[in-house]
Amino acid sequence: LIELLSQPIVSGDIEINQWIEPEYIKCKAIDGNVNISGNLIELPNFSNVLITGNFNCSNNKFTSLSGAPIKVKGNFDCSYNKLTYLYGSPEYVGKSFSCYFNQLISLEGAPETVGKNFYCYRNKVKFTIKDVNEVSSVGQKIFV
Repeated sequence: LIELLSQPIVSGDIEINQWIEPEYIKCKAIDGNVNISGNLIELPNFSNVLITGNFNCSNNKFTSLSGAPIKVKGNFDCSYNKLTYLYGSPEYVGKSFSCYFNQLISLEGAPETVGKNFYCYRNKVKFTIKDVNEVSSVGQKIFV
């Protein structure tokens, strides 16, 4: 995996279930899906990486999205973590953004643009459609 992530462009899907030191993530783009699982506490640093597919970092123990990619062309799923804010989220998500079943008290830091749906139900705060529209431009439906 470390050898793969040192290439400029990675083609294909990647499964990560352990911590990766930031210096090993040298690629600029992943042409595929990224799935991060394994009850990780911290998100490996993909902040300089373009993801053309989906980025799934759900079902971990993240309290921050620091290290998330800045742009994801597919879906971005950070559900089932321990997030209270969305700082570090991608600026752009081409399809759907999911942040349900966290401990969110604010939507601050949410993506500026979500191409399809925005899911943010079952958090510490019961958000409204208006709350979502104040932080994100959403292309289709908002689920609160």
